[in-house]
Amino acid sequence: MEQIIVVAIGNTQARFFTLEQAEWPEYESGPHLIEQSNLAPSKLSEERLWTKITKKQSQNIKSLAKDNYKFESKFAQEITGEIIHLIRIKQGQKLILIARPPIINLIHKFFTPTLFRDLQLQELPKDLSHFGSYQIHQYLAQKQLIPACQTVVYPR
Repeated sequence: MEQIIVVAIGNTQARFFTLEQAEWPEYESGPHLIEQSNLAPSKLSEERLWTKITKKQSQNIKSLAKDNYKFESKFAQEITGEIIHLIRIKQGQKLILIARPPIINLIHKFFTPTLFRDLQLQELPKDLSHFGSYQIHQYLAQKQLIPACQTVVYPR
């Protein structure tokens, strides 16, 4: 089975998964989507992003937009660095990127699949970052992007 890496990115977090085979497929169910790491922006930056804009701040909307873009770009760079790290460590052959379209566009600015010639990249324009690994696995299997988890049934 090919090595699959799944990245679910939301507004305030990025979660990184790999699809892992059961150690003993004849006795264990599998494959399973296993969370490898989780990235979240700093608390101060997160609060700054989601604060309501006051009347005084609205006069400086351009500088706020510029600050938010810098923050988002920095977060996208961190995400891209973690993706590259996982691809190298796990020898990933397929990357599934799950995020809203604006986030995917930011990731594209920092990630060039030409670094990895044999990497198959698939994008899913949704925010599934708040779901558990089991729900994400089921969703991706339903979309036929990854193999479904096979349950082992023991005879009685």
